[in-house]
Formats: sequence, structure tokens, C-alpha cells
Amino acid sequence: MTGMLRPISLSILFWSVGSAAFAADVETGVKQYQDKKYAIAEDTLRAVVAEHAEDAQANHYLGLALMEQKKYAEAEEFLLKASTPRPDARVALAKVYMLQDKLDDALHVIHEAEEGPKDPELYLTQGMVLLKQEKAAEAAGAFNKALELDGKNAYAHYYMGMAQNKLKRADLMINHYELFLQLAPRAPEAARVRALLRSL
Repeated sequence: MTGMLRPISLSILFWSVGSAAFAADVETGVKQYQDKKYAIAEDTLRAVVAEHAEDAQANHYLGLALMEQKKYAEAEEFLLKASTPRPDARVALAKVYMLQDKLDDALHVIHEAEEGPKDPELYLTQGMVLLKQEKAAEAAGAFNKALELDGKNAYAHYYMGMAQNKLKRADLMINHYELFLQLAPRAPEAARVRALLRSL
């Protein structure tokens, strides 16, 4: 009996080792992405996806790494694979569509993602798309939803300031821009916001 069981035990062992190595590779790629080493993360995660084409986490972070490198069409491919099991991948996919000016596609993905867990980034992205469509009032509504979920989301305040500017509500614009500067004083947009506030 022992001899008959041995090959099964070895196969389980090899499967466990392979699974551990795969998980380590995904973790490495995610860490590289988080460290903003986008090209290196892309190489790591492409190797993972070549052998595990349906892994949602690897596809998600590969899509994010490609998006950061402005390889939007490729990012779309991998985020689409990840978007069914991962609501956060749908938000990233909507951003990729927005960056390619596929605004209707972006809003369609956002609408689907709204059926899942509520995510401030989802409403932030929705508001950004609506701003690009010159729908400032609807955009403000989306930014308000983002802020209800996360009042310290600096970019929700930043884009809300933009929306309120378009709506000619200088008082609300100033309030949101000031909150943005408090939350993200070193953001790339901060100098422009300070200059705008000084000019008022």
C-alpha cells in the first residue's frame, strides 16, 4: 500500500512547491509595482501570466504596470481578464478607457462595478469621466459619493474643486482646493492650486 501511495504524495509535494514559487513570483511583481518599478514589474508579471493566464491578481497588476507606462491598449487586455473576479480591476479598466477617451466604455464598466463593494476610487473615476464630458453637476455628485466613503481622499477634493469651478461656485471650489492642499501638499498639482488660490 505504501508503494502505491508514494507517487501521489510526490505529486502533491511538487504541486505545493510549484504553487509556492508561483505565489512568490506574483508577490514579487506586486512589490515591484508598489515600488514604482513598473517596467521590471511588467517583466515579472508577464512571465507569471505566460504560465498562469487566468490568474486575476497577476493580470490586474500587470495591467496596472502597463497603464503607468501609458501602454493603454495592452493594459486594457490584462485588466479585462482580471475584471470579473476583482472589482478593483474594473476601476482600473475604467481609468484605462478614460485615458484613451473611450468615455462611454468607461462609464459602462463603472456602472457594472457599482453592483459590487462601494469604492471611493470608483466614484472618483466616474467623476473624472463626467468632467471630461463637460457634465460638471453630475461629476460633483460622483465626487461627493467618493468623499462620503473617504473624506480624506485628496484627489476627490481636487477634482471636486474643478467641478465647483465649472459650476461657478467659488466658495466651494476654494474649500475643496484648501482641503486638497492639506491632504496632499507635495502633490504635482499643488503648486498650480496654490497659484490659483493666491489669484482669487
